[in-house]
Amino acid sequence: MLDFLAPLAASMTDAIVRQEFVKELSERLNISESMVLGRVRPSASPQAAGFTRQSDDYCGTLEGNLMRLLLNAPTIISEARQFIRPETFTDQFSSDLYSKIIQCFDERGSVDTLIDKVNDPDVKRTVSLLFAKGGQDENALEELRHTVVRLQSKYLRFQIRQLSNRLKLEPSKRTALMEQLKDFTTQLKELETQ
Repeated sequence: MLDFLAPLAASMTDAIVRQEFVKELSERLNISESMVLGRVRPSASPQAAGFTRQSDDYCGTLEGNLMRLLLNAPTIISEARQFIRPETFTDQFSSDLYSKIIQCFDERGSVDTLIDKVNDPDVKRTVSLLFAKGGQDENALEELRHTVVRLQSKYLRFQIRQLSNRLKLEPSKRTALMEQLKDFTTQLKELETQ
């Protein structure tokens, strides 16, 4: 299905519409947004241009927005870590980047040296772009709270999909999986009623 829909997504010229489409595909197909984004890229584009677009696309994701907030208003990192763990992310890139941000903040009390701690040139470019996008410090805490709720909701939906798939593949573990599924569903309902 992704192979069929990727050309449609790649042809979308409006970045916001494309990002929403990618997000929806990711949720429906139960795969990470970064995996969908990797398939959406036009194959004929030069590597540097492709990565710039990939970085821009990442910056437009929920996870990218959170990283931008943390990098540009590091005073909210302490608040963020109360609600978000690296495991909260549904993609490894965001989990790793969040861990590096926390580690850098713990070591220096700031994130100014984060770029020096990153070895991968592609990740360096993404971090540079996130820094460059900036943010409004006066609204950072409110934006963080809104983002945390959306991120937790995304995580719970992802876990529910994972458990639903496991129920089909592991019928012998039905009771335990159903209990976990019930727990995640309850958490999601509580989160959505806040």
